[in-house]
Amino acid sequence: MGDIARQFQDLLKTPVVDETGVKRKYNYSASSNLPQPEAVFDFAHQLGLELSLAARHVEMVVVRSVVP
Repeated sequence: MGDIARQFQDLLKTPVVDETGVKRKYNYSASSNLPQPEAVFDFAHQLGLELSLAARHVEMVVVRSVVP
């Protein structure tokens, strides 16, 4: 599920958090004729998943250039 979440994240250009708790690997396929980002939600629905907008605290590392 982590791989699927990362694919949704890449397509939506926003962080996607996997809250399914699913740890196993699965083969899957989905297709859509809808434009982006509507197609992402269509893909999720075909896979039995739900994407919802929510506010979350996301930890991240910020790297800054240090010029001596």
